[in-house]
Amino acid sequence: MTLVSGPDEPAIVCFPTLGALSSPYQYARFSAPLGGRREVLSLPLPGFVKGELLPADLGAIVEQQAQVIERRFGDRPFVLLGHSSGGWTASAVASRLERSGVRPAALVLLDTYAPDSPPPASIQYGFIDTMLDRGDVFGTIDDTRFSAMGGYFDVFAEWQPVALTVPTLLVRAQDPLRHSSAEAGEAEEWRSSWPLRHEALTVPGHHFSMLEEYSEDCAVAVHDWLSATLGA
Repeated sequence: MTLVSGPDEPAIVCFPTLGALSSPYQYARFSAPLGGRREVLSLPLPGFVKGELLPADLGAIVEQQAQVIERRFGDRPFVLLGHSSGGWTASAVASRLERSGVRPAALVLLDTYAPDSPPPASIQYGFIDTMLDRGDVFGTIDDTRFSAMGGYFDVFAEWQPVALTVPTLLVRAQDPLRHSSAEAGEAEEWRSSWPLRHEALTVPGHHFSMLEEYSEDCAVAVHDWLSATLGA
């Protein structure tokens, strides 16, 4: 799904989160400021709509997404981007594409936590509360969506990211979720981290609002980093 178009390359390919709110429209507000500058696409994950099948395993979803990208872009440059657990899919697909010789220009992770370094429990409760609060924005959270979320987290249960040759950016939220009980003295404990080589920057907002009311700040930060790092 193309969200906006623009002449600058590389284009940005976004992967929705694995949570119950998973939707390509999660990137609608993020992409809006880039309209006229850079093409932004979002690839839906199967299984979140009643009647859709979940992928049998990690290899199936990674292969399906990689083939979509290969058909769409050919020799055109592109960047893979994922918010939260969507960064896991972006990283796994980037690895698959590198192995096949189709090298993405960069990997961008928006407040993605490494699988073996989850946030503290207080923050995880904040994720759940805020996700439920936003249920009406992306559609009702029903049994199908909760089942899909569980299925995807099962698929990624043993997954670990592997080193890539492309530049990687971790964009971290400036603030903890308002529901969390993080104390000032624990300021770093809740922040997202990534175990492999990367650059990091911080943008306004918390884990969700960085793609909502602060979406323009996030989009411009990513656009500027791509321009500076890739010269495009």
